[in-house]
Amino acid sequence: MTDPLTTARLVTAAGRSAVAVVRVEGPEAIATIDRCFCPAGNGNLASDTLDRIRFGVWRSTGEEVVAVRVGHAAAEIHCHGGVAAPAAVLHALAELGVADRMVEDTPAPSRSAEADALRALREAPTQRVAGVLLDQASGAFRDAIRTINEQLALEDVGGAQRRVQQLLSHRRLAERLLTPWRVTLAGPPNVGKSSLINLLVGYQRAIVFDRPGTTRDVVTATTAIDGWPVMLADTAGLRASDDPLEQAGVTLAEEEIAAADVVVLVRDAREAIDKEILGQVAKGVPVIRVANKCDLAPAAKLAPEEISTAAVQSFGVEALLHAIGEALADARGAAAPQPGEAVPLGAWRFESLTRIERAIATGDLQSAAKGLLALLSA
Repeated sequence: MTDPLTTARLVTAAGRSAVAVVRVEGPEAIATIDRCFCPAGNGNLASDTLDRIRFGVWRSTGEEVVAVRVGHAAAEIHCHGGVAAPAAVLHALAELGVADRMVEDTPAPSRSAEADALRALREAPTQRVAGVLLDQASGAFRDAIRTINEQLALEDVGGAQRRVQQLLSHRRLAERLLTPWRVTLAGPPNVGKSSLINLLVGYQRAIVFDRPGTTRDVVTATTAIDGWPVMLADTAGLRASDDPLEQAGVTLAEEEIAAADVVVLVRDAREAIDKEILGQVAKGVPVIRVANKCDLAPAAKLAPEEISTAAVQSFGVEALLHAIGEALADARGAAAPQPGEAVPLGAWRFESLTRIERAIATGDLQSAAKGLLALLSA
């Protein structure tokens, strides 16, 4: 176990950038990095003079990085910018017991809602998300908390409780402002899932070949539907197989289905619905049924609310996009926020609001007022 005084933190701004820098400090900083970093050539950080630049790879990911010893017990890792690369570096260090100081420094309200919104705004993947974040940066959340506080002062307890509940209803949306909703296409082999995902994103992302078992891995593509960020996942065809590689793909597909926010269940219009797949969908997850290749079966009967498509002819895509948009609304669990409406950002704000709502419901208005004041003071 690494010495608890050894810590790591991201010292460059979070978000899109060319280079990210992770700084590691503490008694075992150099030794720990040497366990994770494979330099090109001989030697390691422990034998380096200060400020010597070393090029190499990060062992856990194979990512090319630069390591620099900047002090007797401090070093920096320079990796690709963005989110994934520095997160992988911090994760590898955390597995060796190095504390992520950024996480420890911000477990509680340490920035205003406006500052959090501005920070997130730099990462906004769509115009609609940017609009929600801009409203919060302009004070929508703070205004909502002030209003609730005023309602309590005027003894409008019911009105205050309803406003808190309205804020809490946006939890799922807040979690997905920067992280795309996962929409998974699932079904038997060779029903046209890859063709449909290519049609939905508008370019050749998934391999299309007229042979069952072509898709072996989960292929993803990020797009926007109804203004919200969406990651479409094309999965392997679900069927029993003696081929270990294909069976591994089926296992990945089943895991993807279980983790999906929305499942698009695709069948060949000439074949019956595979009801067994429905059992793999998590409870409460919206399911959209699609009968693809309808051009090859014009007389095929559709199940209630099933959408007919012909991916090779670009038929039915508008109906499918509309259905996905409606399913995302169901997954959110609440109506999309109106312009200027407050949306809490960060899990800790939702936890605070949950405690405030509970206090109001039990008549503990003093605790509720204290919680509101803490939110306003953050």
